[in-house]
Amino acid sequence: EAGLSTREREELSSIEVLVALLVLESERERSAAFRAAKRTRVPLWLCVNVDRDGVLSLPGEQTDPIIADRAVLAPLASGTQTFSSVAAEDEYRSRNPLPPKDAGWPEFWTYVAEMFSSLFGGDP
Repeated sequence: EAGLSTREREELSSIEVLVALLVLESERERSAAFRAAKRTRVPLWLCVNVDRDGVLSLPGEQTDPIIADRAVLAPLASGTQTFSSVAAEDEYRSRNPLPPKDAGWPEFWTYVAEMFSSLFGGDP
């Protein structure tokens, strides 16, 4: 709310946030994988709204509320370890369209969990 007027703060009912489902970090700081990655990775981000009570909801105007981090998807020119591929993401999305905007949070979460499992294996 910093930088907003008192009136703007009072009228603000929700904000857009990015939610990381899972943060990938190297197991050992001295490992070659750590030196290659040099930072944590987040394979999937969710663009959602959060209201003043902390309730999450889907954004109404955004067409795709899921962002896949291409830095963890093959092919990469750097040779850095990847966890899935761009082709796998494209195939999943083409075969499994997003639920309708009015479907609600449970259906959206189910879609995200299935997408994560399909691309990366396991549950988020």
